[in-house]
Order: sequence, then C-alpha cells, then structure tokens
Amino acid sequence: MFRGTADEYQEEASGCLAYSGRFFVDEKEKTLTHEMAVSLFPNWLGNKQKRLMEIENNILNLQTDGPLLFNGKMKVAKITWERAKPNY
Repeated sequence: MFRGTADEYQEEASGCLAYSGRFFVDEKEKTLTHEMAVSLFPNWLGNKQKRLMEIENNILNLQTDGPLLFNGKMKVAKITWERAKPNY
C-alpha cells in the first residue's frame, strides 16, 4: 500500500507544486516574498521568491513577478486564495 514505481512518482510530481516557510509582506510594493524552508523541489530550499500581491475583500491573488519555465514553456504562475468563513 502507498508504493509506486519511480516513474509513477515522477508522473505525479510533475503536475504538483508544494512549498512552505516564512513569508514577508511589502505593502508599499504590493509584494509577498516566500522563504522556502520546505519544497517539493530540493533546489528551492533556502531560496526567496517574490510574488505580486493583490488583496480585495477576502480574496488574495498572488502571481510570479515574471514568467518562469514550466515544462519547457515560459509561464506566469497565478494562485487565488479565499479567506474561509468562520464556522461558528
């Protein structure tokens, strides 16, 4: 159970992005900088990556500050977070 081949792991990881660590907000520049303490990509460990930040109501939009190489193509990565509603 929970075992796969090296090819299966590679296939699954190629469509996934995960990292964690401290972050720093610059309200004047409207940026958020991630400090990579944990990452699916070992070469990201210890790196700092800046994201352009936009907040409107309960929505946080982040995107890379320029195009990055993803699977052989230059792309701008974007993610949208919505604040969870209180459960009380």
